[in-house]
Amino acid sequence: MGARHSVTVLPPSDDVLWSIPQQILQTRTVVKGTRSISQGLVKWSHLPRSLATWEDLEFLQQQFPLASVWNRPRAEGG
Repeated sequence: MGARHSVTVLPPSDDVLWSIPQQILQTRTVVKGTRSISQGLVKWSHLPRSLATWEDLEFLQQQFPLASVWNRPRAEGG
């Protein structure tokens, strides 16, 4: 038997479409080419923690400069 999935005909709510970074759960450093990049495991607003994603923090801060997440201490380690 295959896995059971539910399907909805409704698109995601506007809340999900307009999620912003809410919390940095963890941080890590990755190497891209010759650069070291700081990444954060981001908990997005209106989404469960289980859907957190790793994001480049410098780029994320450029995209969401006014998000309150930047006023909080970052998590350490990975």
